[in-house]
Amino acid sequence: MIIIREAVQADFPLLFPLWYENLALTGQADRFQYADISRERWLHTASLWSQSPDHVILGMFDGQDAAGFVMGEIRLAPPGLGVDTLGVITEFVVDAHNYRGGAAREMVAALRDWFSERGVSQLAVMMPRSSVTGQAFWRAYGSVEWMQLLWVKS
Repeated sequence: MIIIREAVQADFPLLFPLWYENLALTGQADRFQYADISRERWLHTASLWSQSPDHVILGMFDGQDAAGFVMGEIRLAPPGLGVDTLGVITEFVVDAHNYRGGAAREMVAALRDWFSERGVSQLAVMMPRSSVTGQAFWRAYGSVEWMQLLWVKS
């Protein structure tokens, strides 16, 4: 049975392998050189995110196994958008090795509820351009392109 809940410190070691695999796959597809991030650094960062009232990590669990997670944050909306705040989905990872039909939509619904409880109604999602399945998922969800994020080389 799938359970989606706010992740706690003890969950982060279970979520890290999913995050790391997703990063490795994204880096290969984007031909973008990501920094080698240690497990300890990621666990520390996840701990900081989880302590912020404007951030959330929702974990999806199937018994003792991590099946995915979603990370969201509340940001001030750009002027002219018509709302004061914007919910931004910064990470969305589902275990690619064990399909669970409808689970990704359940995670989105849980995150929408979290945002709604904080008065946030408008959402945006950050995702790699190369993620064909992610693009298809969000487009099927009714998402449309809004902005393009470019990386400025130093």
